[in-house]
Amino acid sequence: MNLTLLQEYNLGNLAPILSRYEKPSIAFWLSDASAEALIPRSKLGGLPLLPSGFEWPRSGARPLDFLLQIDCVEVAAIDGHGMMPTSGLLTFFYDLENQPWGYDPQQLDGYQVVLIDDNDLVSTPLPSSEYHLHELTLQFGPGQTLPHLGSLDYGRFEAEARLRREEWDKYFDFLTAYELQFYPLVSGRHRMLGHSANVQGDMQLEGCYVSEERTWNS
Repeated sequence: MNLTLLQEYNLGNLAPILSRYEKPSIAFWLSDASAEALIPRSKLGGLPLLPSGFEWPRSGARPLDFLLQIDCVEVAAIDGHGMMPTSGLLTFFYDLENQPWGYDPQQLDGYQVVLIDDNDLVSTPLPSSEYHLHELTLQFGPGQTLPHLGSLDYGRFEAEARLRREEWDKYFDFLTAYELQFYPLVSGRHRMLGHSANVQGDMQLEGCYVSEERTWNS
């Protein structure tokens, strides 16, 4: 916990509580792939590295779009809790045309995450070039996270800390400065693991609702 930064926001009294809620993460950011000497293995967009004969995931009749790949070997060194796979390419596909939220169990074929074995991989053409994303390299670093508004952990933290209104405002200003410590760029605070940065509601809670509804309907 960065006690100096907490004190800058007059929140030093929260250090013992926040230290218990702090969770490690793997921060990542984008750089221009054209500057790389080799084809990047961790990247957003471009052409995925896949084995020959790979069965491209689909949503109904439509092939999903390629989003990104993460080289698990590259992130293993900064995954202090060993929560990520240690080999292979974690590969993400999504329906960029319809952009399903995933809250409806009938939309669960709108995305797919596949761990690709790191054997005999080739740069593979996309089934459709309509949503071909410009290739950017992913770079990684260790990060730390704290609870965001809209999560169950934030609710627990707020109740335990008994935040006053003026502290509530200061906490979110502090949270922005705290997270930016782990990123070389001001725009975007993307990460794997750690606390979620919710936009509309608690994503973990919504995931539980979808899972339960799918169970009841199956």
